[in-house]
Amino acid sequence: MGNSAFSKYRKEPIVELTSKDITTVPKDIKHLKRCVELKLNKNSISLLPPEVGELAGLVKLDISENTLTSLPDEIEKLQNLLELNCSSNRLFMGAPLNSAIGRLKTLKFLDLSFNQLSDESIPESFRSLENLESLEITGNDFRLIPVAICALPCLRFLRADKNKIKLLTEDIKMMKKLELLSLSDNLLPRIPSEVSAMKSLVEVDLSSNRLQDLPPEVGCWEKLEKFSACDTLITELPETTKKWINLKDINLRNTKIDEFPETFCYWSHLELADFRNNPSCSDIGPEIARATSLKELYISKCQLTTLPEELRELTHLEILYASNNNFSHHNFPAHSFRDLTMLRKLHLGSNKINVIPDDLYELQYLEELNLSDNGIFKLDESIAKLTNLERLNLSQNSLEVIPEEIGQLANLKTLDLSKNELLEITPELCHCVKLKKLDLSYNKLTSLPNKLHYCSELILFDLRQNQLVYPPNEVVLQGHEAVLKFLRDNDKSVGTKKKK
Repeated sequence: MGNSAFSKYRKEPIVELTSKDITTVPKDIKHLKRCVELKLNKNSISLLPPEVGELAGLVKLDISENTLTSLPDEIEKLQNLLELNCSSNRLFMGAPLNSAIGRLKTLKFLDLSFNQLSDESIPESFRSLENLESLEITGNDFRLIPVAICALPCLRFLRADKNKIKLLTEDIKMMKKLELLSLSDNLLPRIPSEVSAMKSLVEVDLSSNRLQDLPPEVGCWEKLEKFSACDTLITELPETTKKWINLKDINLRNTKIDEFPETFCYWSHLELADFRNNPSCSDIGPEIARATSLKELYISKCQLTTLPEELRELTHLEILYASNNNFSHHNFPAHSFRDLTMLRKLHLGSNKINVIPDDLYELQYLEELNLSDNGIFKLDESIAKLTNLERLNLSQNSLEVIPEEIGQLANLKTLDLSKNELLEITPELCHCVKLKKLDLSYNKLTSLPNKLHYCSELILFDLRQNQLVYPPNEVVLQGHEAVLKFLRDNDKSVGTKKKK
């Protein structure tokens, strides 16, 4: 940009210069007297001139994704600034940060993510940011949360993911107004008892740390609505978590949990529970029935052999993922699914359910059903009842035929029948005109019904590893469009209609 390049924006309240290949900000930036929002992100700016301090009316400044190594002293003159985004620069090279940043008294939002900042980078003046509510320091080299951050009097949101934090000091007890604490992808081995002072917390993310347990003091987070400790070594939740009566979302995926928390019975507002990939967990207790607001339950890749009868009381459940367990049709309680009338997605793949439970066919709102890899040898004609079904996965089973009633699934968009023992495909499948993906690979098909060409919306039609002679192999090798054309050209009913 030329030396007078900024002059043409002098009357603009919002100046957006994102991705303009700017390398130097000219001094005439001072002419942007009416500017309240300035976007200089995604350029190659290495230096902000002192004249930036003359933009007295500036409310939002975005200088992210540049090559800045420091901030000018004059930035302290921006006494109306509410939001400052400095993420993805090189501010570590000017360590510590310019103390002038601590004199931005009106600042409410500050993003310093991905700057390789360390504990020593935060100046003592930082604690003077008396109105700062949201701070982002993700993707840096912090080993702890500096006391100057803990002392911020109005801080409500702190994101410090992807650092090297090994220690939470007792200073965190000063963060009494904090509502969101995100510390995922760090090196924390423990949570100190001082967290008992953080009674305003609504959301906590401790995922991907070295935690083995939680202190009983976490029970003081009585306002908590969302909690995640996935990818940790946690074996159980303390009994005090029964005080999390406002909890709506819990994620304990891939931990060392060996049983579902008994405190489930106190979480009546819980809407989402993710316990996937907990191979030590072999049982769900009846306590789950008290979580009557539950809409999503993820319990795949555990060692579950049955579902509790009380599961039927979760009448608001919409999503149940329970693949890769040890279920069989013998150990399902009678009518396991009958009352789960709101279910939209059900995944039971990679189990031992070789007979589909009758009450499963009563789930009239079901849109997605995965029964792959179960040894199923028969699909009942009652499949026609699932009129809202859009995605059906029956791959890796022992099916030899598909009932003609499957043609009544008018909303079906994806059908996976791969790796079965299919000898033929019912012509009635042609009524599934919304089909976009049809996988018939790895079967024993020798021919396809001509009427299948009515599935003209297909974008994926996999016929690999069959014994097809009709259509001939040379047509199949040309792709699904050639196959559909062949079937259409050989459909006598189409020819009859044309003559009429």
